[in-house]
Amino acid sequence: MRDAGVSPKQTGKARQAFMRSARQAGFFAHGEDRLVRPSFPTGGAGNTADRCGERGPDQGQAWRQRRRHPARHPLIEGMFQSLPENGQTWTLDEAADWLHAAAYNLRFAYKLKGKITVDIKIDRPDAQT
Repeated sequence: MRDAGVSPKQTGKARQAFMRSARQAGFFAHGEDRLVRPSFPTGGAGNTADRCGERGPDQGQAWRQRRRHPARHPLIEGMFQSLPENGQTWTLDEAADWLHAAAYNLRFAYKLKGKITVDIKIDRPDAQT
């Protein structure tokens, strides 16, 4: 501990703090006599910092967001991911199709009883009357 820059009078407290942090992080899941790095699930290969549970400057923000907003149902998450980027053009028919799909996915994902009706009226300025 002293080699890490801890004052000789504070080594006991520092050791206790490290032990408490290791216990909270799950390093003692295989027994109190061994430290084993806990595994963290990743959505893919991820980077080393993500796999080890360390957070770089950009990862801290994403980690806090995941803590505040638990994962959504994959159908709902997929619907949000299928939305066009800001500023990208989208036709009224595409928007209507998305709304119908969203209504169906909400019913399915959250096992809602009954039917969600999306009534869409598209007023086309170029339509002839």
